[in-house]
Amino acid sequence: MTVNIKETYNVRPTQPTQHSPIILSNHDLVLPMVYMFAHHFYKNVDNKNDFMDPSKLRDSLGDILSDYYPLAGRLKKEIDGKLSIACCDQGIPFIIAKSPDITIQQLEEKNWQPSSIPDHLVPDLPVTHGLISLPLDVPLLMVQHTTLADGSVVLGTVMHHTIADGISLFCFLDNWGRKARQEPIIPPVHDRSLLKASGNPPTHEHPEFKLFKLPTEASQAMPPMPPMITKLFHINRDNLKKLCNVYSGEHNLVSANDALVAHLWRLVTRARGIPLDAEVICAFPCDGRKRLKPFFPPNYFGNCILNTVPKMLVSELINGSQPNLALQIRKAIDKVNDSKIRSSIDWIEQQPNKSEIKLNCNYYCGKDLVLTNWSKFSLYDLDFGYGTPLRFSLRRGRNLDGIVILLGTKYDDGIQAYTSLIIEHMQKLEQDPEFKEFFQIS
Repeated sequence: MTVNIKETYNVRPTQPTQHSPIILSNHDLVLPMVYMFAHHFYKNVDNKNDFMDPSKLRDSLGDILSDYYPLAGRLKKEIDGKLSIACCDQGIPFIIAKSPDITIQQLEEKNWQPSSIPDHLVPDLPVTHGLISLPLDVPLLMVQHTTLADGSVVLGTVMHHTIADGISLFCFLDNWGRKARQEPIIPPVHDRSLLKASGNPPTHEHPEFKLFKLPTEASQAMPPMPPMITKLFHINRDNLKKLCNVYSGEHNLVSANDALVAHLWRLVTRARGIPLDAEVICAFPCDGRKRLKPFFPPNYFGNCILNTVPKMLVSELINGSQPNLALQIRKAIDKVNDSKIRSSIDWIEQQPNKSEIKLNCNYYCGKDLVLTNWSKFSLYDLDFGYGTPLRFSLRRGRNLDGIVILLGTKYDDGIQAYTSLIIEHMQKLEQDPEFKEFFQIS
């Protein structure tokens, strides 16, 4: 499957902006310097020649960058060593491409499995090696508009995770669509001082963090990794209700999120064959916007998430009470309140080298699991005036392990689990009767 680049534009804010550098918050600094990915597939049902007109999208992108001006800047280090966004209107790449041998029908026939999604439907990324993060001078946002052989269009978006979380990504995309439709937007809030440290010692312990010094380029030779694969599984609404009943027990009514986290943590751990006397962690982020007091703006643009990291013995996780497991998940989530989030900011502030702060979760070729729930995000609402997407997808997910991302569906008929594991462990997961009872290949 080929993707040919036709043109590349550098899109700057339509209205030139003059803003001081934005100092990143402590929550920004502990996020990995990687990109988040999104594919939106738009089917050209009526075979219109001007379907998803790239010039309209490009012009409206310039308009929305006037509101999201940090995205047109670059990361830089201040004199005092702090990391900031230089709001310099340097612009973002907008790439126009064509794929002469891919159609929407072909992707549908392959059930939209990640292995069927070509790699080059999003912009090529800066080359990194091993554990080295993205360099500072990369674009903070990149967009690619690819016309398929049948006239359908794929919009591939990548956004730098150091400056924004998933909620911010999808709020930006929604506002971009509003600009294209000439509708009012919900203005973003760029005041990162809302998450400033108090100057006091932390009031909580923070097992969600660990200090880890990255190897230098000279010493970072990576051992051979086992083959890995990413697959997409689906649990329909009826099975989701049954799963909630299994994990609710007699006295507790658990949420779909709690049941899914508990079930997938159990079964992935079992598929990995981890010894029963080992301790394992399941890390998942909680949105701080709904938890911070007093009122915190829901349209805050930046990172406002804190991971919670429940830990259990494998024997208890796999063989213990399922309702108790779901209850432990809920207790871990409930601990992420205003006090805990404010304390995490103060804990990060105390660390002399913030680049060494990492998520305390050994998921890659390890025994732990990272799970992110995107099922409540507006994945299927992005409308530039040509209708909403037929499909939302992430990247193929090569060389990923120990990661599950929960996604909603276009018709709200269940939840999809975008699952990355070592191939041997994936095969065991797919054969697990407790997995097959609720999940099907998407």
